[in-house]
Amino acid sequence: MTRRFAFRRRTAELVDCCGAHVNGNKAIRQTGVAGAVFPDGHRKQTYQVFDTTLNRAVPFTYSGTASTNGIQTYMFTENVAPTQVATITVPGPFFGLKAKTVKLPQMYQIHLTYWVDPQTGALLNVDEKERMTLRNPATGGTVAVLFDGDLRATPDTVKAVVALDSSGRTELALLNTIIPLGGRDRRRRGPGRRDPPCSCVSAVRLQPGPAEASRHLAAG
Repeated sequence: MTRRFAFRRRTAELVDCCGAHVNGNKAIRQTGVAGAVFPDGHRKQTYQVFDTTLNRAVPFTYSGTASTNGIQTYMFTENVAPTQVATITVPGPFFGLKAKTVKLPQMYQIHLTYWVDPQTGALLNVDEKERMTLRNPATGGTVAVLFDGDLRATPDTVKAVVALDSSGRTELALLNTIIPLGGRDRRRRGPGRRDPPCSCVSAVRLQPGPAEASRHLAAG
């Protein structure tokens, strides 16, 4: 899977510009929060985050706090019950069906947890339990399991991302101290205040594998 997306730096909201696409399809409108990054100073609430399999925003519910390598993080969880995302034509006998060829619904489900730094909006850790199956439309039963995995970021990846985030926290602390004392605080919104420019990110998702979950962190 390939994806290009743009988002507002302050709010992390996706915007339709800069050649944004999913798998080369620019007609897919990406909405909600980018996911690779959350709003800085975000709250304990539900956010709508874009899912690149469903090609729409889905709820990421606040589900608690945890320490991620010494940084207090907010946990957000996506839960998608089995949902049809495609129809695939397959040889019937291969799956124990009588017809020469059959069209089977491809079903997707996921339980995805993000650990996010509430101060910077950075995504620090990921746990992704994903399952992709083919379903018999007549019986509703599972014909084949295409993918079933629990994908987690490695400790080294988390350590590296936390180190980058800690650097960002230091920069924010300096801004909070110096800017209000040195002059007008330009960070606050007010009449006529323009939103900060957008950031554009290109991401590539290959076939699922043991290191798949780190793609979430790499994109941030």
